[in-house]
Amino acid sequence: MMVRYKVTTVKGFSAGKNIYPKLQPEYVLQYKNGETVEKIKGTLGIFCFKTFEEALNFANEWVNDSLSEGGSLVIKEVIPFSKAIRKPRNIACRISSIDLFYDSEHKMNKSDAIPEGTIIYDKVNVIRNIITILPKKRYNYERI
Repeated sequence: MMVRYKVTTVKGFSAGKNIYPKLQPEYVLQYKNGETVEKIKGTLGIFCFKTFEEALNFANEWVNDSLSEGGSLVIKEVIPFSKAIRKPRNIACRISSIDLFYDSEHKMNKSDAIPEGTIIYDKVNVIRNIITILPKKRYNYERI
């Protein structure tokens, strides 16, 4: 059984919601322990990390700085139900609409800055919370 790691908000929503505040609700998945989550049709898939350390680095370096309203993050264990789709070559980078990312005419809104260890799946089973990361406290976390 291959375990991967997913960074979410405390309520289980995609952490990308913190990076892209204008992210449309139809692009935000919720990850509840014990449930299976499938990618949203027409998107790249569910972004996960190969190792706990890579997920922690992402949470601290990419997401934690953009947390609003004192929110915290959670790193969850997930088990993929599909083969890895691919390691992404680029991701959306501070754009006003995620639709622009999927619009082939807006290639300039993409960046080659991919968090280390990123891997994409079509479907995952959410196992459990591993840690809660407190906002604005780099590399400090509370073990669950």
